[in-house]
Amino acid sequence: MNDSAARIKLDRSWVGAPDSALVGNPTVWLFIGASATLALTATYHLRGALPVAPTVALNAIAFYLMFTVMHDSVHRTAHRSRFVNATLGRLSAFTLTVTLPLFRAVHYEHHSHTNDPERDPDLGVSRRPRWLVLFWCLGLVVEYRVQFYGRKLWRNRADLAGAIALEIVLVVTLVASLVTGTFSLVCTLWFGPALLAILFLALTFDFLPHYPYDSRARFLDTRIYPSRLLNAVLLGQNYHLIHHLWTTIPWYRYQRVFRAIRPELEARGSRVGWTVEPLAVDDASKPIRDETSLAP
Repeated sequence: MNDSAARIKLDRSWVGAPDSALVGNPTVWLFIGASATLALTATYHLRGALPVAPTVALNAIAFYLMFTVMHDSVHRTAHRSRFVNATLGRLSAFTLTVTLPLFRAVHYEHHSHTNDPERDPDLGVSRRPRWLVLFWCLGLVVEYRVQFYGRKLWRNRADLAGAIALEIVLVVTLVASLVTGTFSLVCTLWFGPALLAILFLALTFDFLPHYPYDSRARFLDTRIYPSRLLNAVLLGQNYHLIHHLWTTIPWYRYQRVFRAIRPELEARGSRVGWTVEPLAVDDASKPIRDETSLAP
């Protein structure tokens, strides 16, 4: 691999949020569907019509969907309107117990320093022993906060104040639920399913796409697992390399883009499939410039 690789040209229609404000915007429908699910499960569970297990399961799915809304909002591909894009991001982030600025700051560090053992905040999921991977994945709940506060990643005082305010809300909610005897209810509707969603997300969004973490090169630091089924279940994140190469492509276009440029990616040695091939030393240590461009 070297810096002389030919540029990959993209169709401009693949980049950015859709022109449609609602009907043709899958991210907005994800938010609507997840919000409706949370409202319905809370209503039926409080009425005694929905047991704990299905309530937790349905809410975990809803929070899982909310992550994609938050993630695309961070990259400004959730909606054409900056206000709507930010609103979708802030509301979805709250359900996952973080603020949008906190997630944005830490997530940008991941993109800027992918697989860097000193600076990639997501690399905690790669710790050994590997049989504790689920524990390491859950650890991101704490790790993101350690990174944000410890490395002072906020852009301004408002971002810091908002993050601290949410931490206070979470603590007050927890303490109040213990005092009022509603702890199990809060865990059933919010904390429990949110943690399950985060666990699954860390495994499929952080661990698998970057395994085995042995390269920081542009076309090698992230994997692709081609599959229609995984594309549906993981909301396109089995094509995670596409996202790392072009962060302004929405999640629902990853598969289409991959199919169009697969030969060019494979020519650059990109990892496609489940097989893990050893890398040469130069490949593992030498980042490659983003040699991509939009087609006219």
